[in-house]
Amino acid sequence: METSKEKKSRIMSKFSARYDDWSLSQQGQTDAYAYEASYDEFIREMSKELLQESVGHERDSRKKKR
Repeated sequence: METSKEKKSRIMSKFSARYDDWSLSQQGQTDAYAYEASYDEFIREMSKELLQESVGHERDSRKKKR
């Protein structure tokens, strides 16, 4: 079982790598609207992943037709 510190470290390293990738993709960006839209998309994706990590991965629905 993964400890809280291990989980935090894994999530932070994933976020750091994704942020670095996003930041590199924005170099030379001169359009403020495009920058903001890209940032918003990045934050939404990371928020979704963080929520998923905190509650656990989706399980198969019990109500799913067998």
